[in-house]
Amino acid sequence: MPTISSISLTSNGPSQFITAPNAAISLTFTVVDNLEVPTAPPTPLGWVVAIGPQGSLLPTLQSTSPSTLSRFFSYNWNIPASATYNTLGYFLNVSDTAGNFRSLRGTNTLTLGKSMDACVMLHDSIHQYRSNISVLSIIV
Repeated sequence: MPTISSISLTSNGPSQFITAPNAAISLTFTVVDNLEVPTAPPTPLGWVVAIGPQGSLLPTLQSTSPSTLSRFFSYNWNIPASATYNTLGYFLNVSDTAGNFRSLRGTNTLTLGKSMDACVMLHDSIHQYRSNISVLSIIV
């Protein structure tokens, strides 16, 4: 039975984990098995690779590695301009050449929003001193 590992879902939006409508999303993962891992057609027959909410357009395969027992896959997907959801994830259903399938779902992996920097200030009543101690990312 295949193993899915090294999964990464990232955005070119405001930050790596905060995204926005029209942003490009990249999903990468590795499938390892003691039998050959298929590669063709663009997405192997019977496989499901999905990004976004149910009913979204399928992502586009960008690349795969040449190894036969451990293959790296990279898919791209664009968030629609009219996106009305707040988070998104992925679903994978992959197999080896013998037809042994493995599924994996990542939910709420990316958040749609805006990223802003905010400084946290401390006020010491004895010394009347203020200091920037941390920079946070806030989702609005």
